[in-house]
Amino acid sequence: MFGRDKNAARKKRGEEERARLLSGDHPTKRHYKKIVGSKKKGCTAGIDVKQVTRFIDYKDCNSKWSKRKASEEIRLARLRGETLASERRFYIRLPSNEDHQKTHSVGELTGFLNPLNSELRKKIHELVTHGVTTVKEMKRHLRIHVETVLFPSPQSRPPCTNLAYYPTEKCLRNHIYASIVKLSYATNVD
Repeated sequence: MFGRDKNAARKKRGEEERARLLSGDHPTKRHYKKIVGSKKKGCTAGIDVKQVTRFIDYKDCNSKWSKRKASEEIRLARLRGETLASERRFYIRLPSNEDHQKTHSVGELTGFLNPLNSELRKKIHELVTHGVTTVKEMKRHLRIHVETVLFPSPQSRPPCTNLAYYPTEKCLRNHIYASIVKLSYATNVD
């Protein structure tokens, strides 16, 4: 979600390919760039994961010399193909809120960036099939659904600013329209 862009090289190659295709006398492809904001764009925060393998038979290595000797023994045993008693550990470091503060907001305001929850999308489609097509009525039904079915406990409910569970009227209108179109297409196909 946050961190460096791992697809930067692929994106650069794609841009160069598009520029090459559009540079000739007869451009073969046209691409319209869709500008959409991203949460991770320019954020330096990242999750660090380290995997450590501990060899149980070599626990008592306190001095530098004993560690070096144990390391040589383990290396030789692995080269011979021996199986050693070991355990794997993963150490995870999660970024703090201060790591994000320089590039984007964190906290309750980030609820404005969330897309609509998939369960609510299904509920909108279900309600449209039952004849609910007004935004005001849909908003009332979804609020009841969120507060009774998805989050019955008041302590676990998301804040009202989280647009994934409390969408705007414009968002609801668009989803209602999409469900109506989907239903009309399904009835025309049948």
